[in-house]
Amino acid sequence: MEYYVFEAVQPVKITSLDKWIARGKDGHYVIKRLKNAEQVLTAATLKKMKKEGDKFKGKNYDLTFEWSDEKIYCSELIWKIYKRATGLEIGKLERLSDFDLKNEVIKQK
Repeated sequence: MEYYVFEAVQPVKITSLDKWIARGKDGHYVIKRLKNAEQVLTAATLKKMKKEGDKFKGKNYDLTFEWSDEKIYCSELIWKIYKRATGLEIGKLERLSDFDLKNEVIKQK
């Protein structure tokens, strides 16, 4: 069985897991799942999630991190799919202006 990643790059697309891992650093990656995935991610919900995700396929990557559906950045893609299909908010929404962009660690990234 081959696995895939639905990701917001340029453009939003499906990438094989092997290619996705190869783009990373030293082959390291992390997979996270909901603690109650068995209850939340039912066949019907997964179908809804796919339908929501399909709305973003082919959209441009959002380099300015705006909160619209015209362009999408990585964590925005997943957040919106989960929220719209399950009602769950994955992570806390924060504004870019809330971060200390002068921090040396942030500048290096």
